[in-house]
Amino acid sequence: MPDMSLYEPLCRELDIRVSELLGGKRLDDSEKIKQGEKSALGILVSKKQLKSLGFFAEILILVGIVTAITLTAVVAATTIQRIITILIGGFVWTFGLIMKVKTGKALKEIEGLQSISEKQ
Repeated sequence: MPDMSLYEPLCRELDIRVSELLGGKRLDDSEKIKQGEKSALGILVSKKQLKSLGFFAEILILVGIVTAITLTAVVAATTIQRIITILIGGFVWTFGLIMKVKTGKALKEIEGLQSISEKQ
């Protein structure tokens, strides 16, 4: 298989779609329409799932901040408890931030794929 960066130029030269290249056969017009609809539906479902994950990541960020700041002041009585509470809150906050960045990148990639498929 060629490198993924070569798919689009190769398909342009061969006057085929990426799905035809990967499938190893030319598709007739009805098959192209059916496959396009299936791809579009898959993109919409993936996009919806990523948006849900992005919302979950925002909740994790909020919970991490609340844990690190509020619970440390209210619940933790000793220095060890404060350190543990701050570390847990920081971990949750960091995990939420990483998740938010990754879902944002994935959404941008999906939107890029969506614009490519609309051009075809």
